Amino acid sequence: MVLEICPVCGCKQINPERIVNGYQLKRCVSCNMVFVSPRPSPIDIENLYTNRENFDEIISVYERIAVLKIFEYQECLEKISQVLPGKGKLLDFACGAGYFFEQAQNAGWEAHGSELGEWAKAACDARNVSNIHIGSLDELNFPEEYFDVIYAAQVFEHLREPRNELQKLSKILRSGGLLYADVPNYHTLPMIFGRDKFTWNEPPQHINYFSPNNFSKMISAVGFSIELITTSGGLNWENLLGRRVKSDILNAYDNENININNIDKDNIYQEKLCGRKESILSMTKKIIKKIIVDPIFYKKLGLGINLSVLARKQ
Repeated sequence: MVLEICPVCGCKQINPERIVNGYQLKRCVSCNMVFVSPRPSPIDIENLYTNRENFDEIISVYERIAVLKIFEYQECLEKISQVLPGKGKLLDFACGAGYFFEQAQNAGWEAHGSELGEWAKAACDARNVSNIHIGSLDELNFPEEYFDVIYAAQVFEHLREPRNELQKLSKILRSGGLLYADVPNYHTLPMIFGRDKFTWNEPPQHINYFSPNNFSKMISAVGFSIELITTSGGLNWENLLGRRVKSDILNAYDNENININNIDKDNIYQEKLCGRKESILSMTKKIIKKIIVDPIFYKKLGLGINLSVLARKQ
């Protein structure tokens, strides 16, 4: 019999939550963490992210996503610089194809990326991006307190032992250094009402389902002071009705026929900077979002689909 414990707080009181894609999700009585149980084996996890038969296909997906997220990457770097002035050493943990730490390098950081699969090195090599490291944290053996910033976007939901990995990251981050981490938020209205279809959020890729309280609890427990915790996005009628959410990111996964060279990147940036021409309806929605949705549903109630934390190592 496998002993079931919460991967965040270690509590042994676990109750069934729901079954998704044939996997049992359970909830911790103590911290309300939801996770897949029994846990996948370390070999299963490693195989999931290292055995990629078609490098070109996965690299293409990341390339399509990067076009849509580069402005977001730049905004994140600006927020980090506001809290931690100067350009030091940055690690993009589980960096995918390396687009975030590439942007950090362009902005003057000594930026590195780490990933499990050789496909990530192939993606970086194709763009002449340096400082890509392939392997687990144990294998890479970075010096203690080496980095000033660690960036871990959409990572902890995949990890078999998220708290243990966070402790390893803490060791290679200097005292006073910053951790940026974000995960899908389980504390959303569609999840609460049982309407979410778990699109792109299914096991075995995702095995941890965090909420604001237990995510911040895990980060604080290993020696970090929370500077900012917030949620964003996802309050869509499609999600509340249990339908597939529409988004540019999901389209990037779906549409393998998108030609990256035909995307007008400059136009995307201009729309972000200056705003596109809007109808009265779209402007009304934006006003409602600004005065009601963002401050109440996303920030105060923590119901956004994306949960992010900025924390400082004590």
